[in-house]
Amino acid sequence: MSAQSLLEQTVREHEFDLAIVSDQYRNLKPPYTWLAHANKQAAIWVLSGNQVQERPARASPFFTWARVHGIYIFSVYAPPRLTDAEFAALLSDIADEARSKRRLIVAGDFNAWSTEWGSDRTNHQGMVLLDALAPLDVVLLNRRHADFRRTSKRRRREPVYWWTEEIAGLRGACLRAQRIAQRARGRQDWGTRCAEYVIVMSRLRGPRAKPPSSPSLVRRSVATLFPVVNEEPILPPAVPDGEMAPSVSLEELRRACRKVKEHTAPGPDGVPNAALKIAVATRPDIFLRVFTACMRSGVFPRCWKRQRLVLLPKPGKPPDEPTSFRPICMLDAVGKMLERIICDRLQVFTESPSGLSDQQIGFRRGRSTIDTIEKVVSTAREALRGRRWLGGTKEYCAVVTLNVKNSFNTARWNNILTALERIETPA
Repeated sequence: MSAQSLLEQTVREHEFDLAIVSDQYRNLKPPYTWLAHANKQAAIWVLSGNQVQERPARASPFFTWARVHGIYIFSVYAPPRLTDAEFAALLSDIADEARSKRRLIVAGDFNAWSTEWGSDRTNHQGMVLLDALAPLDVVLLNRRHADFRRTSKRRRREPVYWWTEEIAGLRGACLRAQRIAQRARGRQDWGTRCAEYVIVMSRLRGPRAKPPSSPSLVRRSVATLFPVVNEEPILPPAVPDGEMAPSVSLEELRRACRKVKEHTAPGPDGVPNAALKIAVATRPDIFLRVFTACMRSGVFPRCWKRQRLVLLPKPGKPPDEPTSFRPICMLDAVGKMLERIICDRLQVFTESPSGLSDQQIGFRRGRSTIDTIEKVVSTAREALRGRRWLGGTKEYCAVVTLNVKNSFNTARWNNILTALERIETPA
């Protein structure tokens, strides 16, 4: 109680416009503008006659927010008694609420440790907190013992969902074996150390995949993975007289060229990607003329549709089944550059308000499976937020999944053209 009284006195003396309070003792009564969460332990105190432009419709547990002067302020208090699941659920709720809000400040007492903000070590809560706030693209600020802004000179890698303790252990073993092999070079035991490193690398990479060797199995696999659709294609609408597709700009070409990775395998033409990038940088005018002609004629050259196919076996699948292989198609990089230019132009329409549904996650920039999982978890958590089912406020929640077999290679072109026309994509 004395700490909160000291806070009230300090805020009035310095004439602060706003204060963010965590682990408070009590709410202040009117005439003060005091916004607290459902547990009344985190609050936002708005002073000096400033107006609250927006606030949550109902109080949430352990955090609250308000918009003041166009800035969204979040106040959070995560008590130490929260289990790991409850702590992760709280961060998920905060991320869902803050995802569409900019400009944004998130402050509070998370009871989480991390060396990122000056702790001696990083605990589980600190790692979960960093992972949860990373998609919000926020900058870490902290005050500890002195005024400073904690920013790393190198960009911190974002956490990935597939990383596990087993992978981390294998990576550590690989690095140790590599160091030992390098130090042993030239010594009598170098061959033994090098063999140990090769064994560790083979475990890290997994067993080598063997493509099918039977010609009949290859033919059946290709026929299954790439079925022929006997359907008369619908011709796209005619281009009005006097209209033509805009010329491919130098910025479009450079953006598509940056997407080409230098060290990946080339397509059937055998041209290394590094050589293609040098050619684009040296004579961009040739590529601009060719790509513009393709766009205006509506023709994608047949030679760029040829591919070098590699069939990789799926682990745990029967080796004699056509569906047991994953196809890897290696295309000419110059054709992929034209695809990228077309894709960027299409996204202007597919990402517009009248474009693709907001529920579609796959094949869209800035979205991933993690977004789908978070949406499902958030919906289920909202349904189960009440007290009881029978006669109570809890709701039933069911998850129904549908798997479309080989959907990418069996999509009908006529359906794709119809969908593009529906969102008014120009011919």
